[in-house]
Order: sequence, then structure tokens, then C-alpha cells
Amino acid sequence: MLTRGFRTLVEVSKSSTPKPSFHLASTPAEALELLRNEPNHESLVSTLQFLVNCPDFNIQSPSPLASQLVHVLVSDIVPNYWDVLREGGKPKAAKKGSSTKIPELELLMSCLRSVSGINAILLSLKRHIQQLKETRKAVGVANFEQLLRIYLQLLQALLEGFQTVETIWNTIYGASSPQSKQKTVWNEFLGLVGGGKILGIAAEAEDVINGLSKKVGEKHWIADGSPYSSWLALNLTHWIKKLPADVEDAWKCCGELISKSFRLGHTGQ
Repeated sequence: MLTRGFRTLVEVSKSSTPKPSFHLASTPAEALELLRNEPNHESLVSTLQFLVNCPDFNIQSPSPLASQLVHVLVSDIVPNYWDVLREGGKPKAAKKGSSTKIPELELLMSCLRSVSGINAILLSLKRHIQQLKETRKAVGVANFEQLLRIYLQLLQALLEGFQTVETIWNTIYGASSPQSKQKTVWNEFLGLVGGGKILGIAAEAEDVINGLSKKVGEKHWIADGSPYSSWLALNLTHWIKKLPADVEDAWKCCGELISKSFRLGHTGQ
């Protein structure tokens, strides 16, 4: 009886202090705390908007806090809110006569469109590929398979378009970090995009999914060398056309990426 009464008292105590349904972050640290505590849809969108528009903080620039934010977005937010954010991915007018809101999915993409973001997604893909291989006949396979699908969709959405490479280069070299650090981050990006790391991990994830399903699975261009090389060629072409002649660092980086991409084996693209 005493145990039962104590349990009832604890439950009443917990229910008497409900969590507020909506929070608004005022600092990046508060945003991190909100994201870690299962925000509702309204809180999540407002937090993403804050991170995208924060004047004194850039989540795309390498820093310990940015890394923590990217990690929680990829590890916790994406698995739980992916479908919801995709449904909110179409532009909507805020109010009559007002400007168009940024789609919810693009808010997430803007937070993850960086070397740190790509690395975090690839790490999640590798982890779930390994988990699927280890538990192929065990309970939970369907969950790991679904997570693989989500992360492939996320990576594809993140890279989509012909301005991605230029955007990430601007993020790297527009940061206030030392030039040596900028070069280090760029070299990492070269390995991811031109060195075939994205293509290799995405292809393995797609193969694992198809190996578990009796139906023909969803095809992803990031897992196929030919369309992936076409995407890279379009990005390089767009970037080259916009580069001023006197920006030596950008021309050098562009040449490095072209040279690296030839190793993918689809030079015709």
C-alpha cells in the first residue's frame, strides 16, 4: 500500500507541473537545449528559424557549439520529425500581403548544408548500415531500414541543386577561422564530394535496403555514379561561370575539385 501510495503521489506531482507547449530560443545554447528535449512542431520550426537568422552565430561554420547542434539535428530531430518537415516543405504565404515563408524543410537544410552536416549524415548512414548487417534476422530490422531510407532522402535533399558546391565553399572561406583551418575543411569536402565518399556510402546503404526488400526500392541519384557526376558537373559549371577572375583561392579550389572528380570514373559527364 505504501509503495502504491508513493507512486500515485509521484504521478500527481509530475502531472501538476506540465511543460510549456511552446518555447522560443534567444541564444544558440538555448536552441541546443530545446532541440535535445523533444520540441513540439511549433518550437522546432521557431528554433530552426532562429538558427538560420541568428546574426551572431553561423551553424554552418565549424565550432564546438555548431557541431553539437548539427549532431542533435541529425541524430534526434531528423528521425522523429522528417515526415512532418517534408510535409511543410512547400512555400506558404505567411499572411495576406506578407513575404513568402522559407519552407520548413529548407530551414533544416540551411542548418545542415556544411561539411559538418554532410559528415554527420554519412556517420548515421554508416552506423545504421552496420546495425542492419548485425541484426539482419533480429527484431528492429524494419526500424533500421526506415532510418536508412530517411538519411538517404536527407542527404539527397541536402545536396540537391546546382549551387550546393558554391554555397559550401562560401561557407568555408567566408568564416572568420584561420586560413589553414579553412584549407583543412575544404580538403575534407574534396574527399567527401570529389573523392567518392558520399557516393560510396550512399550506394552501400541503397544496396542494403534493396537486399532486405522483395520490392524494387527507391533509387537515389547520390548512390549512382552517372547522375551523381552530372550533378557535380552542373555545380562546377555554375560555380565557374560566377567566379570573378581575380579570386585566386576560389579558382584554385575549383581546379582541385575538378581534378579530384575525374577519379570518380565518369569523365564523360
